[in-house]
Amino acid sequence: MPFDWRRKQGSGRFACAFRMRLLLATLLAISFTASAQPPSLPEVKLPPQAREVPAEEVQKLLTEHPDTGILDVRTEDEVKDLGRIPGAKHLDFFHEHFAEELARTGLDPSKPCVLYCALGGRARRAASVLAQVGFKTILLPAGGFNAWKRAGRPVEGGK
Repeated sequence: MPFDWRRKQGSGRFACAFRMRLLLATLLAISFTASAQPPSLPEVKLPPQAREVPAEEVQKLLTEHPDTGILDVRTEDEVKDLGRIPGAKHLDFFHEHFAEELARTGLDPSKPCVLYCALGGRARRAASVLAQVGFKTILLPAGGFNAWKRAGRPVEGGK
């Protein structure tokens, strides 16, 4: 026997259950949509020793002052796949002992240091660590390594 929508007996319970299920489905859909958004990290304020500069300025500094330190804080896989700015030392920002390992890079805190990651987020966080250990001048290329490479700036290594 086919379902009769006009049936009076029990129609109140059916309508109530239907509305409850519809409400539950709507709430679930809203919660999944809201949770699909990636969590946003709080913006990191650069310490006074650090500033973001255009790639042209970084290139000029590296050309005029070859003793400038360069630190790449991307992951090892990123460096292997995409290359790095020539002469850059590598120290993964996510390394468990990032601050302690920084001393082993051989970078001189009294000289300017170009600090970069893929887009700039990790570099901004790393700049605070560099400032805490005594770096006086920290320069972050605007847009990170990705912008550097897109602009046709020199890159060594990578696939």
